[in-house]
Order: sequence, then structure tokens, then C-alpha cells
Amino acid sequence: MTSYFFYDADSDDYVSAEGSWLSTTQLAFPIQTIKMDCWKDNMSCIVATTTLVEGTGSLDLNHLDLDIDYEGIATWSKEEIKTVPRSTVTGCVEYATVIDRKSETVTSTRRTISAEGDCSVIQEESVVLTLGDGYERINLWRQGK
Repeated sequence: MTSYFFYDADSDDYVSAEGSWLSTTQLAFPIQTIKMDCWKDNMSCIVATTTLVEGTGSLDLNHLDLDIDYEGIATWSKEEIKTVPRSTVTGCVEYATVIDRKSETVTSTRRTISAEGDCSVIQEESVVLTLGDGYERINLWRQGK
């Protein structure tokens, strides 16, 4: 886990943030760490997410899962950066991220786009995630949140 870190280049061409997603909603995979790097020249971000997946079933093995996503940037200004909404492989939900450069915060909103079939287990309410301190995320997990 990592502490929260935010970097905004003086040249207005690069922003980076790292930490763990925090939410008032109980997360399916609460133990994770994120590194996000965004470049203005190609209007894109690379987001690397490492997640602890707790084992279930007869083997009950925990393992780490690494995802690397490329997110397009819809808008880049001195105040904020907004990503293009990105749907998951299953097509159940989509994520849109806002990087507030003034307050140095990163917020991602998960919106349900389908609750049919395999997606019926997904809650229909939006989930707001704020990038924060990984040690705070661990403490919340220990409290069952």
C-alpha cells in the first residue's frame, strides 16, 4: 500500500497521482493501490492497479492482480482533467475520473450501465471513489468497511 501522492508538473503537460481508492460504499476489492500518469500531449492516462484478491473455494489462495488501463482525456484545463468514460469488459459499469488540479484530488465515479443478466449482481447506485492514503484503506478494511 502507498501513501497518497499528487504531482502536477509546472509545465502543464503531466500529472501523476498514486494511492488507494476510498469510498463510503463497501468495495468488492478493498485492498488495492493505484498509480495514474497523465500526459497532455497525447491526451491520455495510464492507470496501473494492483489488487489483493482473496481466495475462495477449495484452494482459498490469495493472489495479486495487476491491471493496466489506458484512459482517454476528454478535457484538460488548469483547473481539472476529465477522462472519457470507460466501460468495463463485462459492459456492466463505466468509470469516469476527474483530477482536480487546484485541490490535488482524484475522484472516480462508477455508473451502472446495465443490470441485466450477468450484471444483475451490480448495485444500480453510482459509487464515488476518492484516491487517498493506502494506510487509511487498510484501516477501513480491518474495520470491515
